[in-house]
Amino acid sequence: MFYYSSMSATTIKVDGKLLQDIRAIKPPEQSVTSYVREVLEHDIRRQRMAEAGRRYRAFLNEHVDEASLVREWEAARLDQKPQNKRR
Repeated sequence: MFYYSSMSATTIKVDGKLLQDIRAIKPPEQSVTSYVREVLEHDIRRQRMAEAGRRYRAFLNEHVDEASLVREWEAARLDQKPQNKRR
């Protein structure tokens, strides 16, 4: 992971039941801080991928020819040799 020297840091207080739950589920060799950072990074990545999926779906709705090619690709039997070769 790369941090810029001009980036600010934020401290978040985690206590009570939430802290107990984190300690109970994190790997024993990992600190609470690194576990929470990893969970947050994973969630941000998940949200970005979901947004990319929504944008791609909108793109396919606007570009019917591309959507048709995608459907053709998805239907292809990749475990068999192609029967018809295109020229």
